[in-house]
Amino acid sequence: MKKILTCLLMVAILALSACSKAEETNITRKENAEETLQESKSEEVHEEVNVDENTPEVTEQKIIPGIYYDKEIFESTDEMESGNFYGFAIRDNNEVLVIMQDFAIGQLKDNVIDIPAWESSYTFEAEENGLRVKEQDFLYTKCDDIKIVPEEIQKYYETGELPDYMLEAQMTIDYVGDYINPDLHSVSIKESDENGYYNVSISIIRLTTLNGVGNIVDGAMEISSDFGDGNVICAVFYPGSDDTFELKITQSDWDYLPAGETFSDYRRDYPDVTVGFADEFKDDIKNNAEDLVVDDSEYSTELIFLTEKNITDFKFLSIETEIYDDGDVYYRTTKEYPVKNFSQDNPLRIKMLFAGDIPNNGFCYKDEDGKEKYYIITISGKDGSVQIFKF
Repeated sequence: MKKILTCLLMVAILALSACSKAEETNITRKENAEETLQESKSEEVHEEVNVDENTPEVTEQKIIPGIYYDKEIFESTDEMESGNFYGFAIRDNNEVLVIMQDFAIGQLKDNVIDIPAWESSYTFEAEENGLRVKEQDFLYTKCDDIKIVPEEIQKYYETGELPDYMLEAQMTIDYVGDYINPDLHSVSIKESDENGYYNVSISIIRLTTLNGVGNIVDGAMEISSDFGDGNVICAVFYPGSDDTFELKITQSDWDYLPAGETFSDYRRDYPDVTVGFADEFKDDIKNNAEDLVVDDSEYSTELIFLTEKNITDFKFLSIETEIYDDGDVYYRTTKEYPVKNFSQDNPLRIKMLFAGDIPNNGFCYKDEDGKEKYYIITISGKDGSVQIFKF
């Protein structure tokens, strides 16, 4: 019996010893795990600190004035033989001469060159060796060798004087005329005065009419209009693509016509028909004119139509103008008035009514090539004269 008790006692002692060691092992493992975790966190913090300390501060490089060119194109044999030099001449005043297949003047602001005459812009990123144009992903290298820069480009960079052929190109643009775009916005430019300034009227349908002066600068018509109370609205009118013109507001404090807003697709047309108020013409023209009465009310007026071309199928039109919320304009003919005897020798007098600012009259005819042309008739917001615009 005493042996049995002794054995049980020894077993109990061994069991207690095993539990104690297991607990010590667990404590040790726990302590080791905590130490490892603490070391890991310490390393992470240390690495983060190192990253923050070693990462250089990113700053945008400033564009330095100078002449930049496409080195790869210039050094190609064929292009060198033809004398092509593509790039940008950026002056200290941020004016830029853009040299591509043609020349144009732009203005650099916030790393963007705006080129009104081309209806485009280029966004630059300054790099160590030059400028990268985002739109093209081309690198233009800063040219330090004056010998390879064409003389007229170097002259512009130093003095701001444009190449002769660019000045000649500017002089060939005749801005005088009436323009209209599909949204019925119009621009009317009259002959320049003795000082070289033009009389300009800008009509933004359902918004305002601006009357001001314009002059040609770098091939574009720069316009300034006194909006009252000392406020001045400025714009630039310039050739676009496919024989169209663009109007861009460049300065304005008016919320309804902010700076930067652009109106597109203005077209100028040389119609085969001249239109004016009857009292502007001599009696012999009025006495020989064929009469058409469209409206004989108290507020009706008489217009005289003349032509020097062999046009056919002339029709006076009553039209409805619909302007949708998105700005689109739609013209619908409500009635046609055919005129048989309108020709070079037979003027036409029409009694009709201008119902308001929105055009309600027009005409159409076939020109000498048999092409049908349509025009609306409006009144100038500047001088009250008759204007016609193709639609």
